[in-house]
Amino acid sequence: MGLKITTLVENSLGENLALQAAHGLSFLIEEDDKSFLFDLGQHDLVVKNAAELGFDLSLISKVIISHNHYDHGGGLKDLINNFGPQEIIVHKDFFEEKYGIGKIKMEYLGINYTLKSLLKTGSKIQEISDDITYISDNIFIAANFKRKSSFEEVNKRFYIKRDNELVLDEFNDEIAVGIKSPKGLIILLGCSHPGVVNMLSSIIDRTGINDIYCILGGLI
Repeated sequence: MGLKITTLVENSLGENLALQAAHGLSFLIEEDDKSFLFDLGQHDLVVKNAAELGFDLSLISKVIISHNHYDHGGGLKDLINNFGPQEIIVHKDFFEEKYGIGKIKMEYLGINYTLKSLLKTGSKIQEISDDITYISDNIFIAANFKRKSSFEEVNKRFYIKRDNELVLDEFNDEIAVGIKSPKGLIILLGCSHPGVVNMLSSIIDRTGINDIYCILGGLI
């Protein structure tokens, strides 16, 4: 199995000063002759940074979006505008409107498109509901994480709009990517809003694999 994971968007720059940084996240996963995007940052940096690194995003097999926040899914429109319709994987609860409530104001935190607008582009949307969904022999998407750890509480800042009412957001839409490797599981996380311990323990319980070799992504 040939595997390579490249960070396309992150909060800060590394050694390559020709790239640009912004609040958000995007990983390019290359496995043998297939490639996947996990998250897309908040705008067109995913396209610009990929071009700077010499990656052809027209070859992407699937786009996976961890959850409905602008800094993880906002770059999808720019990807579609540059490379055409995409095959997109999200959780079935992905399209609920998301908000953040601070001490002074409430702000919209979600993505800048709807299911209807995506379908109009010709893109295909796979809304998953299973706990584990394989997209190749060694790569799977994990969802529906069980909240077991007592110290990982639901953040009272985040809400979703449901039936015209604001409801505390438990991030039921969040998904993660797991990759089986000879050294153990590689786990890619978007923001870990359900709690990183909850997410990892759910993945271990469902796969039966106890060895975690590497964790990449957001750990809040």
